[in-house]
Order: sequence, then structure tokens, then C-alpha cells
Amino acid sequence: MYYSELLSNLAKQEKSPVNKMYLGELHLRWKNFQELIEVPDSSNASLADALSQFLLTLHNKKFIFNKARNTGFHHTSPLFAAYYLHDLISALMIRKEIIKEPGMNWGFNSFSYDFTLTGSNPLENSINPEISKLQTPPVLSLTQKIEFQYRIAGKRNFIKTDVILPYLLFFAYKNPRAEHMFMIEHYAALAARMSRVARVFVICESISDCYCNFSEDLPISIFVLQDNKRNISKNAISVDVLDKLEAAVTEALNPKVADNTFLQKRIMTAAPKPEKKPAQKPVRKTMKRIPRSMQK
Repeated sequence: MYYSELLSNLAKQEKSPVNKMYLGELHLRWKNFQELIEVPDSSNASLADALSQFLLTLHNKKFIFNKARNTGFHHTSPLFAAYYLHDLISALMIRKEIIKEPGMNWGFNSFSYDFTLTGSNPLENSINPEISKLQTPPVLSLTQKIEFQYRIAGKRNFIKTDVILPYLLFFAYKNPRAEHMFMIEHYAALAARMSRVARVFVICESISDCYCNFSEDLPISIFVLQDNKRNISKNAISVDVLDKLEAAVTEALNPKVADNTFLQKRIMTAAPKPEKKPAQKPVRKTMKRIPRSMQK
């Protein structure tokens, strides 16, 4: 899978024997999560727990670059990027039967946009009207390749072409920045122009509220996987949010109702923890003193 391939590539490029040993240790730890992905009926709770345990290991201080010993990895290393979230998303998607349908593609795919005729003038288009299209850079997505042919009315020969339609787009970050959000908006706008059923999901560990002001016309939903205010470990993945993500994906693939509550809500976070009401102090009852004049 994606993160396993990243670890293998880093190990091939690494020259430090100590860092090679560290990467080998992380690879062994990662296999615990990878084995769960390969089991179709793995629960979201087990996936969240396994990934949380791996993140605890990954953020061990010994893997952080130590200048004195010249070992470990810089915080900018792809090792600490959110590539492992791509595997988590894939674990949910491979359960879906739609990816087995002909023409459907799951993974890092491009999709088509901006169709136009290649001719520089009407005369050229009247003789040989070829359709050109642009392709986006690859993004983790569910797409469909459709082949079709066309011809000028009254002519015999057909011209063949194909188009790749976007359905579900996924972007994963530890903590997305403003430039990431601008890029996501761009992709979402292109996808919406190509397919009115396209949906965009942003999966992150944490997020700043100031980055969430998307246009209401764009089909973007955000899922924040960590709840640092409640979890004992800051690396814990919320099962609640993971369940919401899977439910939203299911609804996007086959909506039961037109008014979709999952896709209407822009940001999904862990359910708030019920607040404990402070225990009330027992009220001491006091007897009113009866005036002597009223006593018999």
C-alpha cells in the first residue's frame, strides 16, 4: 500500500545504518495495520486502534532528528506526512462493490476537464472536428473511464475518444494549510463542472477554523480524525469520525435521500463528550423556631 511503499523507498535511499534500522522497525510496526486492511471485515474500531498505536510509535522521540548523534529524521521528512491516511481511506473504499465495476478506477487518478475543439477556426473544425481535453494531476479518487465516438452529421467515419469522470476525491493532511485549501477548492470546482454527483472529502488529523470557509456551491466535506481535547493520547484516531466518513462515502455512492445530512455538514468531528454535572451538596433542613407566644 501507499505508506509501505514510502517506507521501502526511504530505506533504499537512506545511508545511515541507524536510520535504516529505524525504518525497518517502523515497517514492522506498520504491518500490524496493513494486515488489518487486507481483511475485508476489519472493524473501524480495530483500524482506528491499530493506526493510533502506529502513530504513537512514529512520534517516539528517537525517530526525531538528533543533531548531536546525527540520527533520526527531520520533521519535514515524508515519513511524518499523512501518507498513512491514504491507506486508511483505501481500507474503507475496498469494501465498496462499485470499485469492481468495469471502467471504475480507485487510486491516484487524473480526471478530464475543459473540453474544446482543437481547430483554430470554424473551417478547420468543419473538416476535422477533434475534441481535446485537459487532465488534472493524479489525486486519490474514484473515477470512471467512458469511451465514446462521434462524427459530423452526414459523414460516415467516427472519431473515438474517452473521458474520465470524477466521482469521489480524497485529500489527506496532518493539518492542512491555506494553500492546500485553495488547491482543494480548485479541484472541487473542476470536478463539479464535470460531474454533478462529484464529492470531495478532506481527511485530516487537525485543522484551523480559519481554513474552512469554502463556497457553499462546492461539494466539500471535512473530517477531523483527532480530538485532542478528549483523548489521552494526542495521536488517537476517532472511531466516531471514521464511522461518519464511511457513512458519508456510502451516501455519496448511493444516496438514500436527496437531502443528505452527511454531505450538508461541512466539518465532521468527534461527538462532544457529555459534560458531568457537578454533584449537588445535600441541603440541610432547618426547623423553624416557633415563637413562645404561639406555643400552647
